[in-house]
Amino acid sequence: MSQVKLTLRPPPNVDFVNGYPGIPPGTDRQQACVKGAVEVRTGSQGVKAKWVRVELRKVETLPGGGLSNTFYDFVGPSPVTIWTASGEYELLRSQDIAFQIRIPESVPPSIALESGAGIKYELLASVCTKGKRGFLRRRKSSVISTQASIVIDKHELHSTWPVYSQPESRQTTHEGVTLTVDRDQTCFGPGDRISVMASLKSESTHTVLLRGFELTLKESTIFRAGPYTSGKKSVPQVRVITVDENKIPVNFNLYGGMVQKAELTCGVSPNHTTTSLNTARHIDITYVLSVKALLGTGPLVMDLPVVLSNWQRTVSQEAVRRIGPVPSLSLTPPGGTPHNTLPSRVEPAPGRSRLNVIHPEINRPNASNNESGRPDEFGYSQRAHVTSPRAEDPRSTSLPGRTLSANATNTPPNRFTVTNVPDSEPALSPERENREVRRGPSGSGSANTGRAWPTAEEEKLKLYEGAKATAQKVQEQVTGMSAAQQTTSPTTNVANSPSTRSARTGPWPTAEEEKVHLFTRAKAAVTTKTQPDVSAAERKSPHNSKPTDSGASNKLSQYPSAELEKEALRRYQQAVEAVERTHNPLDSGGSSSAPVFHSPPPNDLPPPFEAAAASPPIDARTQIAEKERLRRAYEAQDAAVAASPPIDARTQIAEKERLRRAYEAQDAATAQQKDAYNDPTTLTAKQEKEMIRRKLAEQDAQVAAKAQPTTPARTASPPHHSYRPTPSPPGASGSRPLTAAEEKAMLRARYESENSVSNAHLPAVNGYTNGTHTTSLSPAHSFKASPPTSPPPPVSSSAAPPPLLPRPPADYIKETQEEDARVSRYVLNGTIPNLYDYPPTPSPPRRPSP
Repeated sequence: MSQVKLTLRPPPNVDFVNGYPGIPPGTDRQQACVKGAVEVRTGSQGVKAKWVRVELRKVETLPGGGLSNTFYDFVGPSPVTIWTASGEYELLRSQDIAFQIRIPESVPPSIALESGAGIKYELLASVCTKGKRGFLRRRKSSVISTQASIVIDKHELHSTWPVYSQPESRQTTHEGVTLTVDRDQTCFGPGDRISVMASLKSESTHTVLLRGFELTLKESTIFRAGPYTSGKKSVPQVRVITVDENKIPVNFNLYGGMVQKAELTCGVSPNHTTTSLNTARHIDITYVLSVKALLGTGPLVMDLPVVLSNWQRTVSQEAVRRIGPVPSLSLTPPGGTPHNTLPSRVEPAPGRSRLNVIHPEINRPNASNNESGRPDEFGYSQRAHVTSPRAEDPRSTSLPGRTLSANATNTPPNRFTVTNVPDSEPALSPERENREVRRGPSGSGSANTGRAWPTAEEEKLKLYEGAKATAQKVQEQVTGMSAAQQTTSPTTNVANSPSTRSARTGPWPTAEEEKVHLFTRAKAAVTTKTQPDVSAAERKSPHNSKPTDSGASNKLSQYPSAELEKEALRRYQQAVEAVERTHNPLDSGGSSSAPVFHSPPPNDLPPPFEAAAASPPIDARTQIAEKERLRRAYEAQDAAVAASPPIDARTQIAEKERLRRAYEAQDAATAQQKDAYNDPTTLTAKQEKEMIRRKLAEQDAQVAAKAQPTTPARTASPPHHSYRPTPSPPGASGSRPLTAAEEKAMLRARYESENSVSNAHLPAVNGYTNGTHTTSLSPAHSFKASPPTSPPPPVSSSAAPPPLLPRPPADYIKETQEEDARVSRYVLNGTIPNLYDYPPTPSPPRRPSP
């Protein structure tokens, strides 16, 4: 006989473990098991064997290891005999023998702890062969075995199962202080964040000092020795370590009725590999989430049990998706049908009634089940119920006349279970359904005669009669008005036609008649509103009106036609052009390419001057142009002063005399302006322009004849660029009338020249102007510092200057000339005036002493 060789082989391309350990089997999910084959290899002659067995055993090792700390337990129906001899021994040849061992849901997962402790699983295959017989001893059988290590992971520990996502609230009370902890997750994996909401409420009469909150995740490991161990080793070993903790300081005084809340968080390390373990015989691993409220009198502690998994959340999500719904983990009822095995739903035909549907009688337990009221993975709240053997078949229904139980009426139906009409019952026609409804439900005659409630048809008929009576009462108020409007409307004859009268059975009009009546009223109202406008438009454009037939003459459009709108627009443009030609006859000689500007209607007042109007808003460009003109005026003044010989200040007119003359000139101009406006004679446009032209010519001659005033030298300003130069007044020509732009430029030049003439008489105070100083070089270089307060009058050439005031005393003139001379020397030559040059000031007389 040759030697036997055994080898354990898993299925091709998979592991020994098949299915999902920890998950119960379902309709589309088989029981978790260990599958494989035992390869038996013998010689060509074979070997005599008694049996071939396979067993799955669990190995629990306590810290320290050794035979005394190692414990073996069989898993499932082990050992499993996969081959046996028909007799005592039988020839065994080379072959592959398949095997399968079921994995219970309560087995602990494979885990490795420190100090060699942990839980592992071994798959052992053995064969019993016939041994050799000795000379002095009996024949003894020999056992040859081989083993392989396998890993079993528990899939009920996934942190994404809905059963671990149920909101939970716990509270504890001590000496009038209540600690409440709310959480919505009880299972966590590596890298997850643990969060709870802690609230502390004080109902005590004295002040409670809250120093802070503390959240701690603790891991407790218990090692239990075997039953035959004595001494110190028989005592369970307990190890407690802190996985993570977090503290939140508060330092707050709580008075009676006050509540302090805080969100406490901690985390699980991504490298965490230990999981919760409570189904092993010698090793227990539990996790506790400890919430502490640190008070002034001591901590208030609450321990919350949690489950830690060795699956990361992303892996758990994919695994849960592949596994599918599990009644104990997905919060679905045990008798519920999975979503992938939905029964065929038979919907009633359109328009059919559901009165003949007979619901099956289902006996459900009380709703006090621990899973009742919990939402499933889709967020629906369902109650666990178990159907009776009679109701498991969808065809089995209750007898006619039987009512549903109280539990069945209070329990909502399953979302995946549809109660249909039995297939053996044929569908009823609409006529038959109506007859059965009128006849009522089938049953004993005494039950029908002694009923106390009306049928559905009777209730509907009663409600209809009541609604009809109410409608008649409401419509009585509008009867007279409706009849009067029907007689006045020409199209109400349709409602009064013989066919309509024959169809009408009551005193009220039908729906069709009411619609026709309302349409006629609306049409008449539209015709009344639009008829005058359309008639007026037709009168305005008789040549564009088109002849219409007699049939369409009574149909008037609500809006004018396109031809009428175009004609109205054309006539409006013609009217606008006529108004422009009437009120603006001088603009006809302008450029034809200029855009059309529609001026507003004129009024009876004379056209206002630009200077008389309120000061318009000055933009940046206008300000820059004015500054540029001011700079040029100052430069011209400086150049004139530098070119002219020095003039003695004594020859100048006294300052006060010049001011007096300037004020008199302004008063005279104001009086002339008032006289001009009060003049009853009205000048035409040509006469006014001719008068303005003559006045400007006289003013230019006067300015040229006068000598330029002497102005002290000024520091030249840096050159600037002008963005908008002042336009020069156009030359007066009698060949054609001036345009609006030319007239505005001429008026602007006139006002600037008047300002320069009036300001030329004002003397310089201490070498500087009084804010309105201008030069009389030319009208183009003059500038307007501020607009006059009133429009200048059209001054005639025959106006005489106002009379002068009497001459001041000689001593006053002498003192003024001396003062001007001293100031001129200081300004022109830089000579500091001598204090002794001033005349001595007489001292005031002394008051007599009392």
